[in-house]
Amino acid sequence: MKKLLSILLALLLCLEMCPPAALGANETLTTTLNFTNVGEGEGQTHAQGPGYTWEEDDGGYKLTLNGIRMNVTAFAPSALTTAIFLPGDRPITIELIGKNQISSAGSAIDTPYVPKGTENHPPITVIGGGELSGDINNSLIMAYGDLNIEGCTLKAASPGEGIFCPKGNLAIKNSKVEIASGGNNASAIHASEGGITITNSEIKTSCEEYYAISAMEDLRISGGTIWASSNWADENAPTTTISCSNLSIRDGAKVTSLGNASFGIYAAEGATFSLSEITAVGTMTAVFSPGGLSIEGLALIEPSGGIVDSQFIRESDNSFATSVKLSSVTLNVPAEPLLCTYGETTRVTLTTTPAIESAVEIYNGQTKMAEGNLNEEITIDTS
Repeated sequence: MKKLLSILLALLLCLEMCPPAALGANETLTTTLNFTNVGEGEGQTHAQGPGYTWEEDDGGYKLTLNGIRMNVTAFAPSALTTAIFLPGDRPITIELIGKNQISSAGSAIDTPYVPKGTENHPPITVIGGGELSGDINNSLIMAYGDLNIEGCTLKAASPGEGIFCPKGNLAIKNSKVEIASGGNNASAIHASEGGITITNSEIKTSCEEYYAISAMEDLRISGGTIWASSNWADENAPTTTISCSNLSIRDGAKVTSLGNASFGIYAAEGATFSLSEITAVGTMTAVFSPGGLSIEGLALIEPSGGIVDSQFIRESDNSFATSVKLSSVTLNVPAEPLLCTYGETTRVTLTTTPAIESAVEIYNGQTKMAEGNLNEEITIDTS
């Protein structure tokens, strides 16, 4: 009997040492976590539960999601239609640990609307090496202030907006994001009044009838891989897969924009492509930048013989190019300077990676000495 009591006491001690969230790690929550109403009373959301912890943190709030599972079809009255409803009065940090899964008849994570001009919208920062995936009818995350996503994985399938910032800016850094949006007027990634910055991230978006990636202000892409697709086609108005005011693609980014939209890439106020790899397809034109198109350190691989003008990329016959590929080109030249002796003919071969056709002219001062194409022999006659 004493031995049995000792075993029971040991088990109780072990349970006391376990955090409350861990005790129900496999439990699926079915009602809204409303963090605007936290407490132990009836109808309130507890500060700690299966797969989550809520706490005040340095003048803001911190929500830790550690293996949470939610399947929410019934919503708290003040929380609209969302699985997790966050307060809008202080900055919030969300830390993702492990795999977190939310199914919701509305959004996965939402914040209250604050009328424009009344108060600022505190930022939300999502960090941690974990993952949040959602099977939802609206947004995976809707943030009225700035939304910063760093070092985590987000996945969602939704007929609504995937990641949505109605008022603020969106920044995604060192993260993996996969969003499939299947609804009308719903972007996979959208900042309706602000800008978007994507740094060294892997982004895959698809959209049925709206922009795959859209920013009212600037869209800045640095490094990483971006794949965007939209089936948005409208006989009465132009449509686009990637849309913004100013677009910058730099630092080795690989950007692919495909689908049935009129424009693969549209930048109203200007676009700069620098030392990156860009593929775009549009039914009217692949790339359109009314404010100006600048290409730095890139070669036009497709279409063959294509022309880069101030706003578009054109075919060799001057029509709009509907399929475009640009890439950086490495010239393989001799390490030592080339010397030509008068009276002799010296043959020089300049090759490129990848091989492209591009006209080359060689001058001695103002005098043209030779001409030809890259990736073929060029003869310089020095007689």
